[in-house]
Amino acid sequence: MRYLIDISNVQNEKIGNLIKQGKYQNIAAFIYSALENQLYLEESPGGPLLSVETQSREAGSQQAEVYNKGNNEASLLSLLAADIGDVTIIKPPMESRIMFMAGKDSDCRFWVWGQVNRIFPLKFSLRVLANLLKQNKTGVITLKMFKDIAASNARIFGQKLMAIEKMKQSKRAERISPGLPIGEEGFKSEARFKSHFLVTVRMTDDNRPVLDGALAKYMFANIEGVDKEEKIGITKAGLEFAQLENPILDKNEYDFTLSEAEIDYYLRHVAEHVQGEYKAIKLIISIIKKGTNRREDINEALIKYCPEWSPAIRNTQRAGLMSRMFELKLLEREPDEKGVGVTYKISKNAEDKIH
Repeated sequence: MRYLIDISNVQNEKIGNLIKQGKYQNIAAFIYSALENQLYLEESPGGPLLSVETQSREAGSQQAEVYNKGNNEASLLSLLAADIGDVTIIKPPMESRIMFMAGKDSDCRFWVWGQVNRIFPLKFSLRVLANLLKQNKTGVITLKMFKDIAASNARIFGQKLMAIEKMKQSKRAERISPGLPIGEEGFKSEARFKSHFLVTVRMTDDNRPVLDGALAKYMFANIEGVDKEEKIGITKAGLEFAQLENPILDKNEYDFTLSEAEIDYYLRHVAEHVQGEYKAIKLIISIIKKGTNRREDINEALIKYCPEWSPAIRNTQRAGLMSRMFELKLLEREPDEKGVGVTYKISKNAEDKIH
């Protein structure tokens, strides 16, 4: 459905500034987040904000139980089980249905949005999706139900990981919770998680529905019934990635977010099916190999390849991509000569696996 609204020049300028700062991919992403936040407030009993636990209980659907901290640990674990081999899969979305960045028709348009700064949240969400499909004995479930359950439980799980980080006194580079909706304001954090990491249906200027969000852009999930009730299913690649053993989800090991098998699968998958991601990885590697190994210098080097990006967008895209590359063990950090800054170098993993 399409609406036409008038906004003031002041509002337009403020929204434009937020987009330039890289906080939102475009005005559609801003409006979606605003709508999600307001709808949540309106649906809250009596108007006041609810606790995280109450939010989780309220957010679900009659078709499946919402699993939350106030319920029991077994409920959350049942959403993360690895025994999902018999789940029905659906076809991946066609590239024409995927929403890419606005701008010139260059490789930069096809970069994954920089706010998607980790891969583990995708793994978590795919496990949730596969287990919901299995529990409901169907190939698709309502998109809203999935997003509500995935986001609320990702928050609970993220808070658990934060507690582990605190206990281990993890340094910033060692943290495993980033990407999950762990911000202080629960409903805003979950809304951003739904928008960036899951799947959202948006309308183009010519009134054509397209899919935004990482699960769709990585071809891990697809949406059916856009004109009626939106339903989501998991693709062959999404299910294969979800099935792989994960150190956190399956072994209670908290040093890394992905196993070597998951890293290998991800790199093979994007090389074949998500060329924007793979080309972006190769570009960063080539820039660093040429001796450009500081954050600001890498941002500067990207101007040649992505001149249409503002400095803020360029920094957001670079930071998100490099964060994913660290998670994939493709990059390493080392102190600079003065010992106060950081420089980046290519890992042996990258030399062996990126061609």
